[in-house]
Amino acid sequence: MLAIGLITAHIALCIFWMLDLYYKYHGLRRWSKGLLMPCISLIYILFCIRQNHTLDFFLLAGLGAGWLGDLFLLKEDDPHFVIGLISFLLGHVFYSIHFLHAIRPYHVHPLIFSALALYVLYACIVMHALWPKMEKKLYLSCLVYLCVIAFMSFSALCALSVHPVFAYALSFAGSLIFVLSDTLVAWERFGNPHIHGVMETYVPAQYLIMLGILLG
Repeated sequence: MLAIGLITAHIALCIFWMLDLYYKYHGLRRWSKGLLMPCISLIYILFCIRQNHTLDFFLLAGLGAGWLGDLFLLKEDDPHFVIGLISFLLGHVFYSIHFLHAIRPYHVHPLIFSALALYVLYACIVMHALWPKMEKKLYLSCLVYLCVIAFMSFSALCALSVHPVFAYALSFAGSLIFVLSDTLVAWERFGNPHIHGVMETYVPAQYLIMLGILLG
């Protein structure tokens, strides 16, 4: 019952955040954004306790890193943006480690590795689009970030290939939506500051990754 109440409260919090984002109804976005990832973490912990599941450290670490990234990206200056970038990068590393653990001791079918070409193409397209708009000091940071998030999504695909079940499909879908969300963040930062869709994709991405790991 407590978990259901927490989910309801989190949905209400997300709706509030979106209203504030679009309509500037009230200026409480800072603290509300800071509650999004802790709520997902609490939902995960409560369901694990209820179902006697072992808590996954890497998921909680990934959500914690996302929470820090949320807080740092509330500031728009370059130092906070870079620190936020590092926080999210660490989150993707933690998620990747979880998916890699899920793969062992199974063997990934060689055909899955052909999907790497699509991720490389994605990274090249994004860097090509952002290159003229970024400061030179951010080139390497963004390239590393693109490679890490692409690998996170690819590791989720590998986990799905050896565990073709609904739970891993959820996590893989979440990883793809996360790639989209972070691409929108980059475009918002360097291309169009008025673009929408970042939080509308970010929160579902984190939810789907969490649900996949919880059910897997």
